[in-house]
Amino acid sequence: MVETDARLMIWGKVDRRDDRVQLIIEDAEPIETVQMVLVELEPKTASDITKQHQLRNVLLNQRGEGDKAKVPVVAVISAKEHRQFVRLGAQFRVLEQQSAVNALLQAGFQARATALAGT
Repeated sequence: MVETDARLMIWGKVDRRDDRVQLIIEDAEPIETVQMVLVELEPKTASDITKQHQLRNVLLNQRGEGDKAKVPVVAVISAKEHRQFVRLGAQFRVLEQQSAVNALLQAGFQARATALAGT
C-alpha cells in the first residue's frame, strides 16, 4: 500500500526506546475505503448526562474484543445555522459501522455511516 502520493489511514502507536522515537504501524488502508459513523445531536441532547451515558454504553457495546475497532465516531451537534463536529475518543471507535448505526438508531439516536474522505 505504500506508494508515492498514496493516501492512507494508519493505525498505530508511538514508542520510545533508548532515546529513539518510532512509529509502530498496526494497520493501514486506503483513505477512500475508511468509513466513519456520524451521530446527529441537538445541543440539549448533547448536554444531557443521561443521554451521554446512553450514547457511551451503545458505543462501548459496539467495540468488540481487543483493539480491533477502527471505525471512528463523530458527533455532529447542530443548532440553527451552526454545526460542530466532535470526534469521539479512540475508546469509542466501533468494530463495524452498520451494526453501530443500527444500535444507535434503536437507542433513539440519529446516526449514519459515511466515507471519511471522498475520492
